[in-house]
Amino acid sequence: MREEDRRKALIAMKNLTLALNKYHGNSLTAEYVNESLIDLQKDQAMAFAGSFLYFLQKASNLRISEGIELNEIEEARWREVSSLKTVANGLFFGMGL
Repeated sequence: MREEDRRKALIAMKNLTLALNKYHGNSLTAEYVNESLIDLQKDQAMAFAGSFLYFLQKASNLRISEGIELNEIEEARWREVSSLKTVANGLFFGMGL
């Protein structure tokens, strides 16, 4: 994963964290996104890509299981983060995995 893509993902996650904390601050989903952001800030290259893909799946499942209805702002932030999945997937496909 290129450093530029990593930065984009971290910025998108920070924006999502801010939105979730504002509107769903007491949810497990908001807590998980915040903790994941802190952890991902420490990861580099392949570790980041793998952790990011895992985060996307787990965060989505957690949000669904909690029954969180995203408002317009949160939905836009969620889509922004999710759209970066292809960047992380590209690393693995390029390696023949």
